[in-house]
Amino acid sequence: MPDNIFNIILGLLKNGWSWAIFWFLIFIFYIWKPENFEKIFSHLLKVFSYFSTKASKAYIKHDVQSRMNSFIKRMDKKIYSFSPVKINIEFYGNKEDKEIKNYLNKGTYFVRAKKVNNPNNNFVNIAMTFISENLLKDAKYHISKKQKISIDLFVAKKLLEEEKEEVMHEFVSNFLQPETEDNKIKELFTKFAETDRAGLFFPILLEELTFLGRKIFTQPKNKKIQEEVANLINFLHEHANRKQGEDMSKDRFISNFCSFAFMIVGKKTKVEKGLLSSYKKYLENLMKQNLDNIYIIGQERIQDFINQVTPDSLLEENNYFLYKKESYPAILLTKNGESIKAKTYLLLIRRKNIDPVILNNLNT
Repeated sequence: MPDNIFNIILGLLKNGWSWAIFWFLIFIFYIWKPENFEKIFSHLLKVFSYFSTKASKAYIKHDVQSRMNSFIKRMDKKIYSFSPVKINIEFYGNKEDKEIKNYLNKGTYFVRAKKVNNPNNNFVNIAMTFISENLLKDAKYHISKKQKISIDLFVAKKLLEEEKEEVMHEFVSNFLQPETEDNKIKELFTKFAETDRAGLFFPILLEELTFLGRKIFTQPKNKKIQEEVANLINFLHEHANRKQGEDMSKDRFISNFCSFAFMIVGKKTKVEKGLLSSYKKYLENLMKQNLDNIYIIGQERIQDFINQVTPDSLLEENNYFLYKKESYPAILLTKNGESIKAKTYLLLIRRKNIDPVILNNLNT
């Protein structure tokens, strides 16, 4: 088959179809890797930018735009509940243009931004704007300002670490250092870093906050939410820093707006002998408590055993469904306090038909 395709292309080239094939391949590349195509296009514009103001403006737009679309793809891979979009950037040049707000239309997020000569500064400013306006957008109305800022900073740092050093310098100088001068923001940022070390607990925080936002986004603000989000952050931080073998009696978090539990799977004797019954019984007990989410956690190497703990029939009987399965790189703490690298496997099962929370019923 490859030989036949090669012969067809060779025949077309001999018959004067070279330009048609060239543009066809360009079109295929554009469809397959649009952000890479735009990056190459921006490099071509850069050559002409030395001779044309119009080309210079187009270069800045497509350079930042291609980098942002790659950035959004990384967000989509690392943040399970994030809904990816394409981005279209327009730089404003006067006060009237500035008044036009950013907006989402048919899967494309249109951003208005002030152009500066430093492309890395442009990129970081737009990345922070995008995270601020799109990450946890339903939940952010209800959580505190400092909780919002610290989450945005930490997510941005994780994603921008994959960029070149100059980008991180812009981020640290213009955003991270000024914001973490506030002690509370610094404390929360540090907690997120320590929570994320274990691999899956910071993603669980984002999952629970996304879920929270969907349940209460039409409701008025309530300070109780901010207090319970603080409790949620502390709960996950405590579990992320638990040493292997330490007691995990506090395996569930129950509040007015969300409820979930952890279930650890991995006792050596049970796994080796294929003893599933005790895990299934424990899981069934958790499901009877009508928890919103149950996170089943174990090492990636025993994922087949973990999958057998949650047969579809058992979930269906208890009005639950498998929401996602994922692997995470993790750093675990041994009993002696030493750090070891591991691969963690997570199953998230979710209760069906969860009712929205009515905040008027909460104590203020």
